[in-house]
Amino acid sequence: MNKAITMIMLAGISSFLIAADPVVLRSENLQMPLNAVSTPAFSNLRIERMKTLTYEAVPKKVLDQQSARTLLSGIAERSTFKIPFEKVEKLNGRFIFSSPEDPSAVFDIDASNGAFLLNTGLKRYSGDESSRNLPSDKEAPELARKHLINTGFLPKNRQEIVLAHVGGLNMAVSKEGRSVGNYRKLVTVRFNRVLNGLTVQGPGSKIVVQLGQDGELQGMIHNWPEVRAKSLPAAALKSDEEIRRETGLRLRSEAGEAQAVTIRSSRMVLYDDGRGVIEPAIHVIADARYKGPATKESVNNPVDFYVPLLKAPKAIYPFMKSAESKLPEGDGRLPSYQPSQAQDWSDGK
Repeated sequence: MNKAITMIMLAGISSFLIAADPVVLRSENLQMPLNAVSTPAFSNLRIERMKTLTYEAVPKKVLDQQSARTLLSGIAERSTFKIPFEKVEKLNGRFIFSSPEDPSAVFDIDASNGAFLLNTGLKRYSGDESSRNLPSDKEAPELARKHLINTGFLPKNRQEIVLAHVGGLNMAVSKEGRSVGNYRKLVTVRFNRVLNGLTVQGPGSKIVVQLGQDGELQGMIHNWPEVRAKSLPAAALKSDEEIRRETGLRLRSEAGEAQAVTIRSSRMVLYDDGRGVIEPAIHVIADARYKGPATKESVNNPVDFYVPLLKAPKAIYPFMKSAESKLPEGDGRLPSYQPSQAQDWSDGK
């Protein structure tokens, strides 16, 4: 049996996270009592005990409206956009600046930590043509970094920022039910965070830069708190058995009435909940197969979830439905302008 072994260096201690070949669980096993499923079915999701770290955001001075506007003005001065953000409202601890000239233009900033979403407006991109001089996938990451440097938002520790994805925004135009064009509008560059060799996932610790015609800064999402590390004693971490049991519980919850589930991968990551807490967790990716329609024997549906490693986690995970992040996140909010003509805006990758 081939096994993928990843070596992790944390706090000067060498540890191993072992992910074995995919495990297939049948419906009869998923319907068994949890203790009967968890131990044999997840025996290969073994997590070695290790001394590890958690992180907390360094507190920042709360922004007032004038400070938020000054920050926005500073970005505008170092960029090419000149659209006026005249209207401002305060909602749930955020200042939201908008423009009567373009309903899609918005600057949404969290007053408590400075995380923000900027969209300089899509109205000028609504025509039936591709944007002029869009950067290539190879050029875009370096250009995005230059915009971060110019605006002062490149992280201080440059070893933490890694390129995650280069995509884009395309517009498909249809008339009388048939496609008449597919136009490239924007290029999107997403950066993720790495701390002590572990990938940071979740709504926090991400930067998204959207590039428009001539490579100009079209939009940005910046949610990258300065953090300080804290060592965790081994007693604060769940045992291997607790992790397996919780993995089984989460899998049954996510897979529902699946006929079979294949665990594709399980790896240790850091989870940033967007509220200033970054903790170690296991990210599990699985494929759930369901009974298909008459023309198809089965339908595959990928599922993924996180299992906190801490016995008493402070982070809010997706399965904890009692609270939702108020932070702006994800580049899906950037293309908010909807032209009146029948058009389809989609990721170009």
